[in-house]
Amino acid sequence: MTRRRPHVLFLEQHDWPQDTSDGIVSHLELLIWGPLQSTGMATHTALYVERLERETGRPWGDVVSRYIADRKPDLVMPFSVDAETPYGREQYEEVARTCRRCGIPVVMICTDPYQTDRVELANSLLDHVDYHLPISPLPIPGVLDHDRYLYLWTPADPRYYYRSTERKDIPLSFIGERMGRPERAWIEPCLKRAGVPLLVGGGRGEERLSTARYAQIQRTSQMGIDVFSHPASPQLKGRVFELTACHTLLLEMANAAIELFFEPDVDYISVHSPEELVSKCRFYLDHEGDRTRIAHAGWRATMGRYTPGHFWSHVFDRVLGRGWR
Repeated sequence: MTRRRPHVLFLEQHDWPQDTSDGIVSHLELLIWGPLQSTGMATHTALYVERLERETGRPWGDVVSRYIADRKPDLVMPFSVDAETPYGREQYEEVARTCRRCGIPVVMICTDPYQTDRVELANSLLDHVDYHLPISPLPIPGVLDHDRYLYLWTPADPRYYYRSTERKDIPLSFIGERMGRPERAWIEPCLKRAGVPLLVGGGRGEERLSTARYAQIQRTSQMGIDVFSHPASPQLKGRVFELTACHTLLLEMANAAIELFFEPDVDYISVHSPEELVSKCRFYLDHEGDRTRIAHAGWRATMGRYTPGHFWSHVFDRVLGRGWR
């Protein structure tokens, strides 16, 4: 007997302002439902609440509540990126009440969860969600009821991040936003002063790179640098899993978050200072065998433990119970 796959309803505020020429239409697609789609483990629907209001002329909470009552998805996952309200607090609460009446669990997806206002928002919504999914592997200071947080990694979408036959003709890359990020600002001048070749890009947000171009840079880099974003509570960035999935050697500033997933200097290169970054970049650019060996270990760890299939198995087991399998 073939078991019916669960159906997930994703709610997002609006379409993505970045380059969508490659077909990616939202941040949520890239982070969450694209990787889910790649697994074949579940079906899904994505609704954009601002678009719903434009097209129907009705409050989105009413439209979505009727959709849930009629369609009965197995799981509802809103995406909270607004610090003040998740697209209208009263309307969200209406949707949450509908889910409760229908016995449908709600998991709120939270990005950049270490900001104080987002912690406060998450705490205030605990009466209206079953779980928070903060896209973070470490407990977040200040949150209430840690047992209702799914502390996981960011799954890399295999449509874009994979071991490729393309030539790796970029020696070293650093792709990510730098404006307003003092913890990253020193990298480019440090390596340039040392004469280390470096391709720098502002990522999908700052430079509006398409996802396809952003991923291509990572696939065709021999080595890639990542820097965690929150010094007090290290947030494991998605680039960690993107680069390792691409069989690219990862250099990461030493932090506790990545060590929960990978072994330093075995699966990736751990860096403790600007001077060490320069010396390790030089060494691994000059030693292809060592570079390839560690890149392969990181790729093998990601493929063995941190694929979208592993991610969604954790989510579904916790929220739906093992009966979904």
